[in-house]
Amino acid sequence: MSTKKWEPRKKGEPHPSIAGIFKAETLGRHPKQRECFFLLNGRVFSTYQDACRELQLLEDDNYWDLTLADAALTSSPSFIRQLFAIILTTCFPTQSSILWEKYKNYMTEDILYQLKQTNQCPKLDSSPNMYYDLKFIT
Repeated sequence: MSTKKWEPRKKGEPHPSIAGIFKAETLGRHPKQRECFFLLNGRVFSTYQDACRELQLLEDDNYWDLTLADAALTSSPSFIRQLFAIILTTCFPTQSSILWEKYKNYMTEDILYQLKQTNQCPKLDSSPNMYYDLKFIT
């Protein structure tokens, strides 16, 4: 069993308001603590990742947008859904909800078609509830 544990920094400049805590120019971090990798000086954002995005230090979702745009032109809705799931789970786009909003109609064309056929209503349009039917169709 490991006996390692976190200990406060013992060197550096004393923190002005917290006794026994020291500041330094470096930051100890662990890969699972993603927010530690997005630290910036002098600007306050709700997350460090947001600060880096604002300063355009991170890649945006343009590559995933182009990938989904290409799939929307050439692939079936089922394939686009599968591609979107892969992008979400392995590529970690920074603003997945924007990608969803942009491509949700391409991902659900077959569901809308099935609903039109089932309800014998050719003028049926997409609705917010239809997007939640994905889990029952795929």
